[in-house]
Amino acid sequence: MIEAKQFQAKLKELGIKRSFGIPDSTMKEFIHALEKPTINANEGSSIAAACGHHLATKETPLVFLQNSGLGNAINPLASLALVYNIPMLLMIGWRGEGNNDEPQHEVMGAATAKILEALGIDYDVLSISQEKAELQILNAREKMQTKNKPFAFLVRQKTFNGESTQKINSDLPLRADMLKDLLLNADTSTKFFATTGYTGRELYTHAKEQGKLNQIFLGTGSMGHISQVALNYAKSMPAKTVYCLDGDGSLAMHLGNTLDLLKDRPANLRYIVFNNHAHLSVNHLETVWADQSITKFLSSFGVKPAESLISLKNKKEFSFIEVECNQDTLEGLVRPEHSHLELKKLFED
Repeated sequence: MIEAKQFQAKLKELGIKRSFGIPDSTMKEFIHALEKPTINANEGSSIAAACGHHLATKETPLVFLQNSGLGNAINPLASLALVYNIPMLLMIGWRGEGNNDEPQHEVMGAATAKILEALGIDYDVLSISQEKAELQILNAREKMQTKNKPFAFLVRQKTFNGESTQKINSDLPLRADMLKDLLLNADTSTKFFATTGYTGRELYTHAKEQGKLNQIFLGTGSMGHISQVALNYAKSMPAKTVYCLDGDGSLAMHLGNTLDLLKDRPANLRYIVFNNHAHLSVNHLETVWADQSITKFLSSFGVKPAESLISLKNKKEFSFIEVECNQDTLEGLVRPEHSHLELKKLFED
């Protein structure tokens, strides 16, 4: 395995100092070793930020992301970085490249290298050998300098060794406990849409225990889009009460989706944002909301927040609540035993 700090030091020695990106569990040790990385709202924003840094300094920046977010990065890569000949080193966590990963990573895992090829971006699979990896860095820098364009490393799981960011302990309530109560107190026609990550896995665990798997839809991928799924389901099913269970990182990633939700405001929709101030499943790094108020932002569009989860349930019109919660997850949390298609069938029946 590569020592993350040594790899970062080599990059710095070659002039690759500033970094931008979205946390990725595949590279958590490497990201932890970076000096003051900038965490953006989404991967496309990271590409744009890197372009701005290069224009100001002529330095080659680094952008880190998981390949699940490569789709967010395609437009600014194709129509900005490549158009303006802006070099940057892309470190892409390669989920779904083997047969033992989660189903939501399969499609992008198989397509990642082909997407880079279609864009004309040179890439290499980063070696787990420190010596070979440092030679790869030299080759990457030469290509970025001669071609003035991005170069990408695909990073497999268990490539880096080193420290990683730890969660912050607090006395805030557990999200898992609140999800359990929400399900227990909901009637049998209520539907729940959960964002990607631990929120969905915790909801699944409680729904399975309570025999309510037909009431949940898990947005296991497409981070930041669950509000659009829930919104349009609610608009088409006005007789059902619909809960959208979002997260602080997910909300920030595609904020425009939430603006649509606040504009339409279907009376049967309840929007909950669980805020643990971190990208919890990807290295515990702070989200862009760390020093801001989600409630104040959402309230600025003329929607009054609910005072509690109980009052949210009793509302007769659209409402929302921001719930600050602990960074701990449900003890013994496992991944769903049912396939995505099995859960979809249960939900639709």
